[in-house]
Amino acid sequence: RYISVTGVQTCALPISSCAGGEINPPQADCPLSSVLCLRISMRRFLVAPGQISDNRAFLAADEARHALQILRLGPGERVELLDGNGAIYEAIFDSLTKSRGELTVIARRQEVEPIGRLTIAQAQLKGKKMELLVQKATELGIDALQPITTARSAPPGKEDRDERLRKISLQACKQCGRSRPVTLLPLTPLAVFLKQQQAVGVPFIIFFR
Repeated sequence: RYISVTGVQTCALPISSCAGGEINPPQADCPLSSVLCLRISMRRFLVAPGQISDNRAFLAADEARHALQILRLGPGERVELLDGNGAIYEAIFDSLTKSRGELTVIARRQEVEPIGRLTIAQAQLKGKKMELLVQKATELGIDALQPITTARSAPPGKEDRDERLRKISLQACKQCGRSRPVTLLPLTPLAVFLKQQQAVGVPFIIFFR
């Protein structure tokens, strides 16, 4: 669906009939041909690669419950599915319960990774500050996060912390339109990190606050 930038007129043309992107020039048969159209994004859900086969997909309990009880979706609703590897599937709900969602996949696209990649090297933070950093880094388009240890950084987190941070990044992808989460690199001492950057000749900026 599209909505006029300058008014409240709506267009019933399917999203696939117009150019990609959030703001699109209207097509020749668009009833809003005198204005630009703003794309209203479909709801997005996370799926593991094993949850999609050919033109069928299913949502696990947590995502299905969110779709049913929070978003009030149901059969016939069109949504997007993210597999965390850059693939985006357009699908329609066939059935939806609190424990499972069944969908028919009608389209698939693979987002191309940008040529330039941006990595943030951040000293370990206490508490939930690292989680907030991962969320905002995802929303801002950061490609990778390199946690580092310094003389005054926080101690390493729990063993399952990386998995939790990845889930936070995936959830942020649903909100900001990305198709891939931030890559979480292994915890590295600052001195080792600096030597690695000098060895590969990658330009970097050091910022202290």
